[in-house]
Amino acid sequence: LACSGNHPDDKYRISLRTVWRGFLEHGLPGSEAETFLRRVMTAWAMGDDDLHGKNISLLQQVRFQETENAPSSWSVALAPAYDTVPVRAMPSFARGNMALPVEGRRDNISLAHWKSFGKFLEVPADRVEQGHDALDHGHARVARRRVVELAEAAGGGQHRLDVEIGAVAHPQDGQRDR
Repeated sequence: LACSGNHPDDKYRISLRTVWRGFLEHGLPGSEAETFLRRVMTAWAMGDDDLHGKNISLLQQVRFQETENAPSSWSVALAPAYDTVPVRAMPSFARGNMALPVEGRRDNISLAHWKSFGKFLEVPADRVEQGHDALDHGHARVARRRVVELAEAAGGGQHRLDVEIGAVAHPQDGQRDR
């Protein structure tokens, strides 16, 4: 979020385009565009509607000269995915839409929206389609169904399940980072 020049309170008010521009300005290679796109598409497919500006980060990797123990070079990469919870399957947390808009949309995101975002990222349309098809029609659909089944299996304990998942995501206070 800081990469985009925004305040932490703006974590839901920025766009994915703003996040990407900030990443590029801080040295992320454009070759990471497809990884970034797939990260967002995966969040959408698995129901992680809480992928906001503080849940996408960069890692700065520093290499040291062995002889002088001084930094010799550095690189930037997307941080591994974290705080990924399929909140759409949990009624007390679910909003039913993405935290950050994809081409202005937080819900009902179509392949056309993904292609438009992919074009902005300079990811070829056929790669966007392949990623979309794999997520929309493949394992993610099964995973979403399984999460819902597990939530339903909790029966009357749905609130307990929500609280436990929130505590795992944010053990310091048992609450979700909203």
